[in-house]
Parts: sequence; structure tokens; C-alpha cells
Amino acid sequence: MSDDESSDCSCCSSVDSGLCDIKPGDDEVQALCDKVKGEFLKQAGVSASTFVAVSYRVQNVAGKFYFIKVLYGDDVYAHLTVYKPIPISIREPSLQNYQLERTMDDDIEEIF
Repeated sequence: MSDDESSDCSCCSSVDSGLCDIKPGDDEVQALCDKVKGEFLKQAGVSASTFVAVSYRVQNVAGKFYFIKVLYGDDVYAHLTVYKPIPISIREPSLQNYQLERTMDDDIEEIF
């Protein structure tokens, strides 16, 4: 396992399928959001004046599920579930689900 594929958070090992603690958005998670932004906007039927990963949680599976809180307007939030396949896969990260009308104070939960 490369350094870059080690656990995204201290509570999860690469074989632990538990849900990690909430972490602030970072460059890696923002890049995932950028990859699924168009799909999210189309499916949700919304527009976005901004699209910023605020915070996230990770669940290790055969790949990783990212549960991400995104700011996409003036105090308008959504929760996204993005699946990132294992590194040897040729598949790209994909939007699995989303919830609209979330707030900054809403907890990030698993949504499938």
C-alpha cells in the first residue's frame, strides 16, 4: 500500500469498514467534488455559485465512500456520497447519492 493509499483518518485502517470521524475539506476531497460537480448539478437540477468541500467522512470498502458536505450557494449546502474505486481500478470516482437542503450544522451521515 502506498502512502497515498493509507487510511484517510486515524480511526480507520485499510481493512476497517467503519465510518471515520469528520474532517475538514482538503485538496483531495475538493478534487473529488470537482469531478462529480456536473453530475450533481444535472441530477439535482440546481445551479451553483460555488462548490466547496466543507467537511467529510470516509468509509473504507473495496475502494472508499466519501460522505461530503458541500457549500454550493449562499449558505446552501448538500451532502454527497462519492465512491472512489481502489487505485488499480480504471474507473473514475462517481456520485452515488446526495441530499439537498442541508445546513452547516447538519451531521454528515452515510447516505447510499
